[in-house]
Amino acid sequence: MNYSSSSLPFSVFLLLAIALPTSALAGPGHHHDHDHSKKHSHNHKTTPPKKLDTQGLIAAASKGVATLVKGKNLVEGQPLGALWAETPEESKTVSKTGPGFSIIRFRNKDKSLFVLVSDNGEIYDANFSGKFEDLKK
Repeated sequence: MNYSSSSLPFSVFLLLAIALPTSALAGPGHHHDHDHSKKHSHNHKTTPPKKLDTQGLIAAASKGVATLVKGKNLVEGQPLGALWAETPEESKTVSKTGPGFSIIRFRNKDKSLFVLVSDNGEIYDANFSGKFEDLKK
């Protein structure tokens, strides 16, 4: 994101508006719909995203490819044709795995599409070479 000096005062205002506790805004006698007489836990741990198995990774990559096709997004300067979204399941494989990622290969005729996906199914990138820069091996 590019920030210009003219947007800085607004950014500072926005940051303060978000950071200001809402309880300070609620004046005395204001009802909060929060009953402290009931016992409840303050242990609000979030569970890390679930690591997908091979089938889940392929499904996530397939969904990502369908989104790319539908949105007419470019991969290496080329729009993905509908053929990629219709790739048969037997033509989808995990071509490589590494720490925190997998590369899913879609084969159609004589061309392959590679989708870089995180262990929890987030799509990072796609290309036709299968080589992704700055990827830890």
